[in-house]
Amino acid sequence: MLSYKNKQFLINGKPSLIMAGEIHYYRLDPSEWQPRIDELKAAGFNTVATYIPWVCHEHIEGDIDLTGKYHPRHNIKAFIELCEKNDLFLFLRPGPFIMAEMKNDGIPHWVYKKYPELIPTGFDHQEATTPTLDYLAPNFLKASKDWYQAIMTLISEHIPSKGGKVIGIQLDNEIGMLSWVSNRPDLTEHVINQFKDWLRDHYDEATLSVRYPIQLETEFPELVRSPKNELDIIVHHDLGLFMRDRFKKYVHILREYAREFGVVDVLYFVNIHGTGGGRGFTYPIGVSQLIETYAADDDILSGSDVYFGDVKIYNFQDIYLCNSITDATNHHGKPLSTLEFNLGDCNFGDNFAGRDLASSNDFKIRLHIAQGNKFLNDYLYCGGTNYRFDTSLGDGNDRIATTGETHGFAAPIGPTGIPNYTYPRMKRVLKQFMALHEKHATSFIDYDPIYYGFIPDYYMTEYIYEHAPNCTKKYRNISENRNIAWESAVRATLLSGTKLGTIDIQNDILDQQIKELILSSSEYMSENLQQKLSAYVNQGGALLLQGQLPRYNELGEDCTILADSIGAKPGAIGKQAFRHQLSIVHQGPVRDFPEYNVDYYEAYQVQDALTLLTVYGTNEVCGFFKEVGLGKVVVLGTNMKCNLAFYQRIQDLLQVYPSLSHDITIPGAGVFMTETINSDQERFLYLINMDDVDKDFNVYRNGEPLFDRKIHLPANDGLTLPLEVQFDDVTIVSSTVELSDAKHKSLIFRNTEKYSTIILRTDRTIEENPYFKITKSEHLLKIETDNRLLDDEIIVNFV
Repeated sequence: MLSYKNKQFLINGKPSLIMAGEIHYYRLDPSEWQPRIDELKAAGFNTVATYIPWVCHEHIEGDIDLTGKYHPRHNIKAFIELCEKNDLFLFLRPGPFIMAEMKNDGIPHWVYKKYPELIPTGFDHQEATTPTLDYLAPNFLKASKDWYQAIMTLISEHIPSKGGKVIGIQLDNEIGMLSWVSNRPDLTEHVINQFKDWLRDHYDEATLSVRYPIQLETEFPELVRSPKNELDIIVHHDLGLFMRDRFKKYVHILREYAREFGVVDVLYFVNIHGTGGGRGFTYPIGVSQLIETYAADDDILSGSDVYFGDVKIYNFQDIYLCNSITDATNHHGKPLSTLEFNLGDCNFGDNFAGRDLASSNDFKIRLHIAQGNKFLNDYLYCGGTNYRFDTSLGDGNDRIATTGETHGFAAPIGPTGIPNYTYPRMKRVLKQFMALHEKHATSFIDYDPIYYGFIPDYYMTEYIYEHAPNCTKKYRNISENRNIAWESAVRATLLSGTKLGTIDIQNDILDQQIKELILSSSEYMSENLQQKLSAYVNQGGALLLQGQLPRYNELGEDCTILADSIGAKPGAIGKQAFRHQLSIVHQGPVRDFPEYNVDYYEAYQVQDALTLLTVYGTNEVCGFFKEVGLGKVVVLGTNMKCNLAFYQRIQDLLQVYPSLSHDITIPGAGVFMTETINSDQERFLYLINMDDVDKDFNVYRNGEPLFDRKIHLPANDGLTLPLEVQFDDVTIVSSTVELSDAKHKSLIFRNTEKYSTIILRTDRTIEENPYFKITKSEHLLKIETDNRLLDDEIIVNFV
């Protein structure tokens, strides 16, 4: 049975890592199931995940095939039993929507034909450009319940209390994504009536009449469909809040259906969408849409969908922040999960438009586990083929999916069952972590008191009516500023060794345990949040604000609480223009940094402050440091470069420093590092070299060296080094090479350097080895190894 506690997953009460691989049984002939499972097990996975496509199993209304009656690939019952026979856990994703490039994103064709009222229109009655439907429409819920009755009844025979291996169920898929990416909010008459009911529940009568000075019954539908008057900001804001509540209700209904038909003793999941183009800037939009769905102290958990391609110095912080933002919005001890964890080679179109480095899969695995992900689902683990429906659809190919005959070109195991070049390294890294899963299942980053401030409402921008001038202005400003620190302050902070946390400053308590807060800020910020930030600074916090000081609240009304508290008045805003090279000049304690061009600036009138940045030619102040109350503030009103030395100077002003550091002299360093710890005080130091050159350097914690020699970190490689990690009567005090496995009679390390040092605390005797120099000191054994003639492994055997 799967449960959770203190951000850990427990299987039958024992902390565990869940490593799943997605196998689409319906894209494989049954004879191919076992070979794919064999490869999955060989790579270290302990769980199989799969979508269960309603569009395939009930192609004809009322005639549901779950046992291969009409097609052998429909036999989900046999597939589940085969996975259980292989002693694998199961994570099942039965929709209703599943996407996965399936026709109608997994919804049977007959649903659209029988219930045309489910198909929503958007603003100005625009037709939907995706297969989206009204989730809460009675007829959709009725059809979905009938599907759930069939599939959940089957699944219920395989839950843990009946001796089965099904541990998790995903409810629907990427909820809200279709209407977001198409900018077509679901505006059926049914949805608009629900929106009106929500307003009446959310606001008292007096507030509602002021907020909406219209005839709600007669004028509201047209206002929602065409919100172009002075109420446009209010309508968009309330629409976003209403949709959050609507998605939560939908998921809760699906959960009740699952329980009704016997699927209990499992955890339920929703997956968060939003990455795109190898970046994570829009991922928080998915968080914002679903934040209410997984907020309660219950059995509904979130999991991310992340597609990043290659992991490089320009985007690694996106992965970090996507994990960190999700973790910040997980409460009540809910663990981090990644339900679509994209490994493979990125050749999605089978035309080599993408070809990731094998190292990128390595880095993704390390980053996610370091940041506390306890459930990773490799999506897609293996490819396959899309069979044709028995009856013609007249849609050009009559197949179950939109990708043609084959699917999963980018997966580590391709459509024909042949591993691609990324598989061996993925296998090595996964097996390494699973060999030590008991340690990693209970380990988390011990964050420095430096946090990034996440504002969910800054990403409640999924719908925008093109003729709404006020809201368009607001959303444009928010979109320009909400990620501005990602590319500079956050990246520099992480490259400097900071174990950076994230806090949802909109909903959580902001107290003095957080010594420094990094914030991307726009012109718009709620009154409550401005007051919270003002109190934080005045009571002793350090604020690094990048972007703009707020001038308005979330509804566009004048609100300068934070600026007034700081004693700064935001003024002119200048932007780069044709033949005008807008330039910033560094001043005061950062005056030795060169002038450079920027896209925009915001000028400030501020007294008793230390000027940091001015505009060339006008001398307007656009960056400053100021002591405010008991705290400190740095405001950078422009898009800064990611200059590590500059941000280290900012840390000197704020007097908050990371605990980890290194002595790499290469500009930008190119190395990410962090450290995890568990309740037994066992630590793992994570090092990732994103450059294609080897690096040798010292690592320090609070100024003290962690090793008595330099670490050798190969190009495009990562290390996870044990510190004070115990196995029975042997403790690895430190090691300059990473541990691959620990057995009773041996410790196995990966050979990544010519010479290494391993220090053990034990009374046991080590077998002699001509390549080892062993020095004894009380209960310590120092093993200095000469690895030049060794193969891939350094094996320390005990007598």
